[in-house]
Amino acid sequence: SNQMPSSLFKLYDMGLQNILESQLGELEEDRKDQMWQLMQLVALHNQQNQKRIFTQKDVETALAQKQEFLPIWTKFVEQGDVPFVKILADGEDAEYQFRHLSFQEALAAQVLAEETGPLGVKAAEQFKKIGGSLANFLNMPFYRNMLRIGAGFVGDVFGKYWPLTSQLTDDGRAGLWNLLLGA
Repeated sequence: SNQMPSSLFKLYDMGLQNILESQLGELEEDRKDQMWQLMQLVALHNQQNQKRIFTQKDVETALAQKQEFLPIWTKFVEQGDVPFVKILADGEDAEYQFRHLSFQEALAAQVLAEETGPLGVKAAEQFKKIGGSLANFLNMPFYRNMLRIGAGFVGDVFGKYWPLTSQLTDDGRAGLWNLLLGA
């Protein structure tokens, strides 16, 4: 499409989709969709665990509910070219990180934006366990950019699960502002 994205969320979606399209080339559409979902799951797991650098074990945990994605991940690792990801160390102690942390944050925000889907609901419930209260979660600096990228798209899923009951820090107010942008 020749139209400019209307938000940061849509900009990342368009950019990441283009990166995936150029890297995967002629793969059939359902394989591209699988790779997209795979990367969303890995990104979500890392965001929930506040990880910038992750291991093969983290990937296996992230893909536990979608075991069929593990051979796809392994194939890309063996080729040395995982979409959106930099391989820091290979072998038994393999380590990875998203080429830019904002890629991880955007992919996680996309899962949360699918608030009617089971993955979005499950992700929101997990973030609730991490934060305890909405204020505590919003006050965590690690999540600030994910909320900024998802501004206007991720607020519904959080609003359904958490009442705001505690004092907010500056980071928390910024996070709340991003949640409210779409309200």
